[in-house]
Amino acid sequence: MKRILFILLFAATAHAQEALDFFPGGTYDPKIPPPKSVLGYSIGERFTEYAALNAYFDKLSASSDRIRRIAYGETNEKALQSNEDA
Repeated sequence: MKRILFILLFAATAHAQEALDFFPGGTYDPKIPPPKSVLGYSIGERFTEYAALNAYFDKLSASSDRIRRIAYGETNEKALQSNEDA
């Protein structure tokens, strides 16, 4: 019984790690940088710190006229709080 549970758990984990194609067959604007090109890793591979996430949003807003960053405040540590408006 334990062996069967282990096999099922292993199979589920292996399936969950397959790459996800968000929009199969869709076309993407080459001007928009994928997260891996800015962060150096794919989303979900490791934890993304706040500063790195902000850097990616800065690149997105600079690359497209369809997204803009709106600053609405700052944290107690003087970090920018913003909203990405698409």
